[in-house]
Amino acid sequence: MKKLFTFLIVLLSLMLVLTSCGSSPTNGSDSTDDTAAAGRLRPTTDSKANNTLIYPIGSIPTTLDPEHFALAVEDFIINQVYETLWRQTLSGELINFLAEDYTVNEDGSVSVTLCDAKFHSGDTLTAEDVAYTFGRLETSVLSSDIYGMVDIVIEDDKHFTMNFPLAEYGATFEALLPYLINIRIENESWATEQIEDANDTLPIAEDGTGAFVFSGISDGGDVTLTRFEDYRDDVSLDSVKLKYDASQLL
Repeated sequence: MKKLFTFLIVLLSLMLVLTSCGSSPTNGSDSTDDTAAAGRLRPTTDSKANNTLIYPIGSIPTTLDPEHFALAVEDFIINQVYETLWRQTLSGELINFLAEDYTVNEDGSVSVTLCDAKFHSGDTLTAEDVAYTFGRLETSVLSSDIYGMVDIVIEDDKHFTMNFPLAEYGATFEALLPYLINIRIENESWATEQIEDANDTLPIAEDGTGAFVFSGISDGGDVTLTRFEDYRDDVSLDSVKLKYDASQLL
């Protein structure tokens, strides 16, 4: 199941324009394959007049919780409204996303500086949000396997250190990257208003930092995502319309 979700994230992200704080691979590569893997290709749309991508879906989402979801369409929407600290190209190179910069220290820990990003509610992304997100991994669909393997030590709002208490057993930063690039950062203050227990499931709502905002579900099951006006970079689409059709797979 985890492999299926990860495959869908990579496949479907190619259809939307998602930009980052550090839009170049850490080694300076700028190849066509890397650009495609980062999800920065302009998609084709039949609605050029209003710059909207229309895509069919075969199920109706019931949650947009980045850690507790079950449907492929939920994963697709989550990947557009939430963002990760890093993304990885098809060639394996790491791209800074919500992480503006990072340093792997001699002891194996990783010092991270966050970029200037806002949640859809207007709140500013902080290190506390990262720590809260990692604290919710115990029952995560994608990342429960690494719960307790990453210790977040906050320095200030924009700086934190990742420690890896099980590094001697192989749970190093490099080894955990396949999980780390799939952890979507949540707004702690918003999430704690929605749920009392961090292991509870968030409702059909969101407060991410992504390029698109979840605008609701129609009575017929159609989902609308609109461009986040305060997004920190350019976005080539104004909206995404997910049209419900029970015969579709997504």
